[in-house]
Amino acid sequence: MSKAAIPTTQDEDDVLIVTARLRSGRFESSIQVPLMAPDEEKHRFIDAWMALMEAGVRCGPKRPA
Repeated sequence: MSKAAIPTTQDEDDVLIVTARLRSGRFESSIQVPLMAPDEEKHRFIDAWMALMEAGVRCGPKRPA
């Protein structure tokens, strides 16, 4: 049995994928941040995504009566 070749990409094409998911499956979100982006740009992407996740967590526990 032969192993499939792992495709290679240029470093500038690599992205960091961060995912947040509820175990229940009712919510999932992910962000893809290019690894070769400037640090300031990466931090802005992640900070904005985390702010959205925080807003979702704050709204999530509020269920209709």
